[in-house]
Amino acid sequence: MSKPASKQVLAGLHRKFAEYLEHILDESMRTPEHEDDMVLPLDAATMGCISRFLKDNEITAEPESDFDLEALREKYSSRSREGKVAEASVSSILQAAGESEKYLN
Repeated sequence: MSKPASKQVLAGLHRKFAEYLEHILDESMRTPEHEDDMVLPLDAATMGCISRFLKDNEITAEPESDFDLEALREKYSSRSREGKVAEASVSSILQAAGESEKYLN
């Protein structure tokens, strides 16, 4: 029987996974540099994985005002119009933000 991973190994894995998710999110939100540069929208499964990772690590943000939530709504709606975020993803993000009044910048 093998030994459980050390805390150091698990911490490294956690850090690498967080960096990987950050890279995927950054890549999906970037502006194409030239005409042939393809930026793929973030799929719902990946968004769910990122959301779950943040929730499991108790990472939340409280909107300071209704204006903040409206700014988030506009940001994701404009990204959706640009084809960078799937419409279903925008709807689920905004619904979750409205229900919990917690969202990410």
